[in-house]
Amino acid sequence: MAPGELAPGELALAFAGRPALAALRERILAGLSVEDPRDGVHAALARARAHERAGRMADAVREARSALEAAEALGWDVGIAGGLGHLAYAYYRLGDLGRADALAAEALAACRSSHDHLATARFVRGLCAHDRGDYAGAVGHFRAAEALSREVGYPLGLMLALLNLSMVYHRLGAFDRALVAAADSARLCDEIGVPTWSGPWTRAFIHRTTGDRARARAALAELQALDPPVGFAEGLRRMLTAQLALDEDDIATADALAADARAYADRLGNPVVSCMVRLVMARLRRVQGDAAAARAWVDEAIVEVDRVGLVNFRPWLELERARVHWALGDVDAARAELEPVRARADAAGTALDGAEAALLLAGLAHATGSPEARPLWVDVEARVRAGGYGFLLERERALVLAALPTLARADGGALAGVAEALLEQLARAEPVPLTVTLLGHFAVRQGRRDIDAREWRRRRAGELFRYLLTRPDRRAVRDLVLDALWPDQPATAAAAQLHQATSALRRLLEPDLPEKFPSRYVRVEGDVLVLHFPAGSTVDTECFAEAAHRALASGDPGDLTGALGAYSGEPLAEDRYADWATPDRERLAELATRTRLRLARAHLAAGELTSAHDLAVEVLGPDPTREEAAAVAMEALVRAGQRARAARLYRTVEAALRDDFGMRPGPELRAIAEHLRD
Repeated sequence: MAPGELAPGELALAFAGRPALAALRERILAGLSVEDPRDGVHAALARARAHERAGRMADAVREARSALEAAEALGWDVGIAGGLGHLAYAYYRLGDLGRADALAAEALAACRSSHDHLATARFVRGLCAHDRGDYAGAVGHFRAAEALSREVGYPLGLMLALLNLSMVYHRLGAFDRALVAAADSARLCDEIGVPTWSGPWTRAFIHRTTGDRARARAALAELQALDPPVGFAEGLRRMLTAQLALDEDDIATADALAADARAYADRLGNPVVSCMVRLVMARLRRVQGDAAAARAWVDEAIVEVDRVGLVNFRPWLELERARVHWALGDVDAARAELEPVRARADAAGTALDGAEAALLLAGLAHATGSPEARPLWVDVEARVRAGGYGFLLERERALVLAALPTLARADGGALAGVAEALLEQLARAEPVPLTVTLLGHFAVRQGRRDIDAREWRRRRAGELFRYLLTRPDRRAVRDLVLDALWPDQPATAAAAQLHQATSALRRLLEPDLPEKFPSRYVRVEGDVLVLHFPAGSTVDTECFAEAAHRALASGDPGDLTGALGAYSGEPLAEDRYADWATPDRERLAELATRTRLRLARAHLAAGELTSAHDLAVEVLGPDPTREEAAAVAMEALVRAGQRARAARLYRTVEAALRDDFGMRPGPELRAIAEHLRD
């Protein structure tokens, strides 16, 4: 396809959500000429939208200018507003906020009648206001675009208005409202058939902010699946993928992903992507202990946001620069950075920025032994409670947990209520997900961190963990735990060992947890021990069981093969001789056997005799009396012309049944044997 040329699908999508242009769309897609000059303007604007969607901004500017010039020649105010509005959006995407806002304002002045082009202009003005930190102005413009879109029957404009309201609510820290607006926008996307990068991106960004990494990754997967991928969106996806790896302490992966995102951002040249990638680079270098490099990255990003007027990015960068100052040991510079951020956030209504700045100030005061720490922590608790920002405490977990014991004792315990309230907020935040392996060997990953296998053997913490994993709802009455894990111990000794194992397990999963603070993974509810699994956690035995049951229900060979691929070894091998593990081990082994046999029969039905035979023999290895497996293997051998091997197999199974159970083979096997004698 030549540069600037549009594929039919791209052009068709540019008309989606504009029912008034349906006839023009069909005419253009049919290859018919456009005779009405006003339709020619609409066609040029559609081409501009298609190029915008694909990230070809120079082509978008060219088409929008063409539409504007044609509309001006006609003296058609609606077309002029459309050309100006689309030109404004193209310049916004290029990072030129001043020109974009001026063109959008000109579009609004060019046409006073209600039209979808005015909704586009309002939409662009809202974007510019948001990026300049004028959140009230942004809400006003997006609400006006929403109302106008409803008035003129413009579903695409309504979708975009709601989507960007979601973005503003996110910036203001109103995450529930942000997600509702994003969900309404997604519903409209489905109704009008417009795949958009903005919806998945907005949800991914919100979920990452609030610590829901599983949903953030799911939204990023939607973003990655867009076809064709949008350059701007792809840059943001790569940036956020690197940030998620950093959030999960997977530093090596984060480093590689951040380098990739940086190279992509430099090629793309978009200031929004560039600044966000540089913020991730600064965070990464700080975590790696190179605070000087982190300072260079964040300063570079601040220069860029100041150059293009991305005021709304500045608080994030200043918060990071304060952390860098702290890492460099310059406490005064860190404090001087944070106090204005808090003040400006309070003035702008960006509650999360204010809460984060207040939290860092409180942590800084605690670390330096300042008497200001106490009132600062009171302020933090009020801000976190008001905004529901327990996830912020989780993000700064080490800082909070270091201060809570001191705070609880401060002023003779007068501030104990503040400490308890902060702890309660922290407890509400989901901890890092766990990835548990029980098939073949035992291993646990916490986020992207592998927990040392040696740690699990201390005070039988690993066995307690695995036992709770196998119980219904991961809950067990205390007496049952004692009977299962210490059946031969006196009651007092067993209770003491359970206490030690529980403490060791709590410490293993949350090593920074202060003494006597409740764990978010292991809870004691009266006489019941509960193992809490955060959202996004997985256990390979459960994944296998779900896959196997689905495959057995469908009978599809691909599903059956996939399920068997998930069965990677003996279940609960570490607990091979523990009575409590036997039911689960046998249940899973039997499920794997049933899946193998179902797949063997599927291969047999398809004439894949070697595969059918080999799977059946796998079943017979540990259990030579399994008649169904013997029948499949013998049938495969008979069809392959290997009757002597089939007869030998029958005699082996016949002897095993006689010796083990005093039984004869069943009718199916005897029928095959009779056939062999013919």
